[in-house]
Amino acid sequence: LCSEAFEGRGYTLCRPQALQNVSLTMKDVHYPELVLHNDGIQGNDLLLQTGHAVVITGANHSGKTSYLKTVGQSYMLAQLDFFVPAESMQFTPVTGIYTLFSAGEDSSMTASRMGVEIKKLTGILKEAAATDLVLLNEPMTSTNPVEAVSICADLSRHFLQKGITHLLVTHLYDIYFLLKAQLTGDLRAKLESLITQSHYDEAAGAMSHSY
Repeated sequence: LCSEAFEGRGYTLCRPQALQNVSLTMKDVHYPELVLHNDGIQGNDLLLQTGHAVVITGANHSGKTSYLKTVGQSYMLAQLDFFVPAESMQFTPVTGIYTLFSAGEDSSMTASRMGVEIKKLTGILKEAAATDLVLLNEPMTSTNPVEAVSICADLSRHFLQKGITHLLVTHLYDIYFLLKAQLTGDLRAKLESLITQSHYDEAAGAMSHSY
């Protein structure tokens, strides 16, 4: 039914190829949840090598979080052997997908927003391994920017040292530059940066997004 819904809205479908020891490669992939309820969604490409880190930065409302969700949802569909709204996709199956999105306060009022995030991050740091995928969306936004940059850089460095593939969405550009300055050798070569770029396409009459 999900595949029929994608196809019914005019999106190209592919059956992802599950292979061992390959880079995650997605061509013209569309945000699965979004295309189920909207038309004219723009696709994007991604090449992510196992054990690498991608820091995604850009202006507010430029598509950073949607890009992250596109990767996560496509990976879940692929691992379930479902079709994905993309031209093509190759991936190595992972043991687990760990996510952290900006948290609200605990409904029981026993923990702050920062406390909730720290608890979730502690669990990820303890459990995530090189066979997993970690997706982080705007972590540490409830603390001051200087501390947030330092904490997020430490998180990414930890994952790189453990060989854990991860993507980090943030509006804090300094995280990438701090990591670039601190990392050396192979770890530095595994750090990548994507920056959202948006412009108005007059011919199409809509905003166009790229990375």
